[in-house]
Amino acid sequence: MRIARTLLALALVVVLQVLIVDWWPGAAHFVDLFSLVVVLYALSGELVPAILVGAAVGLAHDAFSGAPFGLHGFADTLTAYVTALAARQLVVGRALGAFALVAAATLFERLVLVGLLALLVPGPVAVRFPWLLLAVLVNGVLGALLFALGLRLRERRSQRGQTRSTKIRFGR
Repeated sequence: MRIARTLLALALVVVLQVLIVDWWPGAAHFVDLFSLVVVLYALSGELVPAILVGAAVGLAHDAFSGAPFGLHGFADTLTAYVTALAARQLVVGRALGAFALVAAATLFERLVLVGLLALLVPGPVAVRFPWLLLAVLVNGVLGALLFALGLRLRERRSQRGQTRSTKIRFGR
């Protein structure tokens, strides 16, 4: 079931990212739904699934971005690993904690991408700090909102399960 949800999230992210970039081409500089999926999945703290999801999402990102193949795959895999390690050490129970981890992971991923581009592409690599800051903020806010939504949905699901078990009656 978890694999099906992950594949559904990946398909939804591909469609949304393509639609957003098609509607507003400048949004590709600061809206990165692919890394958002990787980071939110890695917040579970499970290393191996986070790494696998990071690799799959990163390669899908490479397929749709036109970047050198494997660039986002490596960056997202490394980001998933580091984020899952951090999530194991920290307790993220509120949206503010999720904002901090998603923002830090977005910054880390962008810096890894810049480092890889500096190694792979001849010539200087320009870092646009306003876009970097905007990407960190936008992904942090989106991550916090999605994290809070996930908490609320899990809470409702557990409440629904509790109310069902208390309403069973025998007799009349």
